[in-house]
Amino acid sequence: MAATGAGAGKASPRRPPTVEERRKVRFDERGPSAGAAASALQLAMLAPPGPVDVQRYTIDLKVIPSLTRLEGTVRIQARVVSAGLATLDVGLYDNMAIVSILKGATPLGFARTANMIHITLDRAYATGEMLDFSISYAGTPAATGFGAFTFRTHGPTAQPIISSLSEDVYAPVWWPCIDRPDDKAIVDMNLNVPSSLTGVSNGTLAATINNPDGTKTFQWRSAYPISTYLVSVAVSNYATFGSTYTPVTGGAPMPVQHWVYPEHLAAAQVDLSVTVPQLTFFSGLFGEYPFVNEKYGHAIFPFGGGMEHQTATSYGSNLIKGTNQYDWIVAHELAHQWWGDSVTLGDWKQTWLNEGFASYSEALWWEHLYGAAGLQTYMTSFDSRPFCGTLADPGTCDTFGHTVYDKGAWVLHMLRHVVGDTAFFQGLRNYAFDYAYSNATTPDFKAVMESTSGLALTSFFNRWVYQQGEPSYRWGWTAASTPAGWVTHVRIEQTQPGAPFEMPIDLRVVTGAASATTTVWNTAVNQDFALPPTASAPTSVQLDPQGWVLKSAITMTLSDGDADGVPDSADNCPAGFNPAQEDLDGDMLGDACDPDIDGDQRPNGSDCAPADPSAQDPPTEVTGLQVSGGAVCSLVWDPDPAQGAGLLFEVLRVDASSLVPNAGVGSAGCRELGLDVPLFAEVSQPSAGDAFCFLVRKRNACGPGSLGLGSDGSQRTSTACP
Repeated sequence: MAATGAGAGKASPRRPPTVEERRKVRFDERGPSAGAAASALQLAMLAPPGPVDVQRYTIDLKVIPSLTRLEGTVRIQARVVSAGLATLDVGLYDNMAIVSILKGATPLGFARTANMIHITLDRAYATGEMLDFSISYAGTPAATGFGAFTFRTHGPTAQPIISSLSEDVYAPVWWPCIDRPDDKAIVDMNLNVPSSLTGVSNGTLAATINNPDGTKTFQWRSAYPISTYLVSVAVSNYATFGSTYTPVTGGAPMPVQHWVYPEHLAAAQVDLSVTVPQLTFFSGLFGEYPFVNEKYGHAIFPFGGGMEHQTATSYGSNLIKGTNQYDWIVAHELAHQWWGDSVTLGDWKQTWLNEGFASYSEALWWEHLYGAAGLQTYMTSFDSRPFCGTLADPGTCDTFGHTVYDKGAWVLHMLRHVVGDTAFFQGLRNYAFDYAYSNATTPDFKAVMESTSGLALTSFFNRWVYQQGEPSYRWGWTAASTPAGWVTHVRIEQTQPGAPFEMPIDLRVVTGAASATTTVWNTAVNQDFALPPTASAPTSVQLDPQGWVLKSAITMTLSDGDADGVPDSADNCPAGFNPAQEDLDGDMLGDACDPDIDGDQRPNGSDCAPADPSAQDPPTEVTGLQVSGGAVCSLVWDPDPAQGAGLLFEVLRVDASSLVPNAGVGSAGCRELGLDVPLFAEVSQPSAGDAFCFLVRKRNACGPGSLGLGSDGSQRTSTACP
């Protein structure tokens, strides 16, 4: 449903309605909401499960404009759900007189309180049995709701216009029914009106009967089940025109018919010309128009906006301008045929499943016309914060307040970005198909989107649907020059109360004439991101440039103590210049200030390969060295526990006469460079009067071969064993 007041002429260039225009749209000519008007018994009826499942209503309704009076009989055929059912409550406002309640020819007893008829059945009925009874009644409908049933006039000759608008719990104002959205039934409407008038209702016109008393009966038949609040009548001296819609799935053309005031005919032909293009667009997007075997069209009535009566939208007379100014309302009410009429909310707490979906459909039509920029502009028109209450239970504020329309549209827009276009639109088609001609709840919709996308969406729905608020971002950026290019660092902080919003956020980095967009997942109150490098320095960074997130955002300057382009909050070495954020051992301590770069437990100063954890320590002497023998000298020493890791032993020998006091073994020569066992045999003999001195040590990377990588990442060269 959408409502509006009088507006200005067509804007040039075209623009979506503003927040204030939308507020006027929804609140003009409004009555009290269901939360204020429904009695305790009515509210109890809305709580599942119902005692019966109505299968069919047959409504014989006589409209007498001269008396502002209705006379009618409603036959109710229902299957019993509650075992042992002996009484049944049916809604009908107390001011409407009951002529009789009959089961066949047998009268049924009844009592009345609080706009309810408490009927005593002829016996107790078992589960699965059928009830079949009729209620005859008469009276002038009460003035309540959004104009639940009105007798008015239009035009220079004050022609009658009689119409209904039953949303949300006001069908019993003018006809007896079990008024709950989750009890759909087939409806046959036999609408009797003065012969100078035309009666419009849901479904297909099966016959028009000229009666001898100067009246006509319009027999409307619906093959699709319908919720009680969507049953409609509109009666006036209508002029009519139409066209056809060719189903996107193939098949016979469907009639598109409009009933308008004669004085508005030319203007209406302009304003309603968008109907067929929108039918084609939405059918391609959501799946075939759900009532393609019947019709679609508009009947003009005296309301501030529109009402999505199934197959026959009631369209406010003040919307007819001849300028296409209100194409967005045409789109909104048409989209309801999928979201509200075919897939109907399970209860009135789920209003966003109707209004949020229809509102976002407006934006999709705008995107179809004007592209991504048009979509972004249209979504801005839905930013009507502050929002009252939650989408899950708007009744605490207003069942039809701007929260369910605008925030509802925003939630769908954001969900689209979370799951991606392919999954989002396939999910909508799946949802429309799975719950066609039935009822759905928020958990049902969530389950379909999870199944389609393969993503867990509990966090998203909890934060956006079941809780209040939206994220408030504080963010800033820096850029660091690295060997790989310029790395842009972005910090995002969430300052709103409550848990963080877990959302994908687009970050656009602009470098001169070029730009690159990266999507990051913001899941924490405070979070830093390093974006892929760019060839040149960024000139600006934009957060959510296409407006995918309902948010507030302010910028901040990030602290960078070492001026390396990495903010202190993300710098792994805030006291040392390290723009590339090298961290060889991954210990979150950057190489610029890590005392052990390679994490091999050897300080850089004593590590011959400080950037290579696989390189060994400098050689050290073995323990337990023993020398024995004569012509052949045998050396043995203690094995090393680490030998299995690749340690080798080296044996150095020097003549005793060459030793220089306090000068070590600088002249020693290598006898063996790579022993893998702790023993050596010396077969040479020292010169006469001299002796051999031996040094045995554990050999490592300081022997022949690679010394590993140095702290600058370059290959270190090795020298022979001294």
